[in-house]
Amino acid sequence: MFERLLKKKQTEAEPRPKFVMPDFDEQKIIIEIQPIICPSDGAVVGAEALSRYLGEGDRMIEPLLFVPILESASVISELDAVVVRRMIAQMKKWREQGKKMFPMSFNFSRADFSEKGFLENMDALLQENGIEKELVTIEVRESAVADSYEFMQKRLTWLHEQGYRIAIDDFGREDNLIFFFGDLPIDIVKFDRAVLMDAMHTEKGGRIMLHLIAGLKEAGMTVICEGVEDREQEQIVMDAGCEQIQGFLYDKPLGVWEFGQKYL
Repeated sequence: MFERLLKKKQTEAEPRPKFVMPDFDEQKIIIEIQPIICPSDGAVVGAEALSRYLGEGDRMIEPLLFVPILESASVISELDAVVVRRMIAQMKKWREQGKKMFPMSFNFSRADFSEKGFLENMDALLQENGIEKELVTIEVRESAVADSYEFMQKRLTWLHEQGYRIAIDDFGREDNLIFFFGDLPIDIVKFDRAVLMDAMHTEKGGRIMLHLIAGLKEAGMTVICEGVEDREQEQIVMDAGCEQIQGFLYDKPLGVWEFGQKYL
């Protein structure tokens, strides 16, 4: 049924359909990891855990299709919990093998913050497995924070006080929280390549973007640009002041085993 809903989403413009929880199969969730690179020396400084779903014929389905369905069905936290559990176990395994450890980013939806016990369970799981919280970055879309600002501010502040790093994802694409950044415990701001390059297209826009990124960095935030695909784009985002880059220019998302073999 889940696969039928995905097909329907691809072919129809009507509101998203829903599916019942029994259709959600944890075994069909695939985790891939994409490195985050420091362009000045090519060093890996972090990574992002990304989820995929296996549809009919083991066809890989992108999050753009299945995540909105899970959100509308109010079971997105089931997906995020699977990713957290598996990756914490994998990080423990890497540590036991003597592998290099660097921060791993997890994408959290707005629902995860209101799901009873979700954050606390993650916190306990990290302690049980001996993984430092500073090795975990919680990514949340800017729009998700804007939708419930006061509630999200409290929950993000709690996470930050526990030692987690907080990243605002898709900055500037929809809602803009820049005027609230002083009240939010933000460590990382992630720009989509398209947003940054659109601004850099004109001289005036370029100046504004340069000052914005410089201000974020001066306030102690790390600025990452996502989706960089070629050297020209790399140079543009570096000129804008981005100190870390993520994208196919460096590597595509890799399977967990392949990522470990290549980068750890």
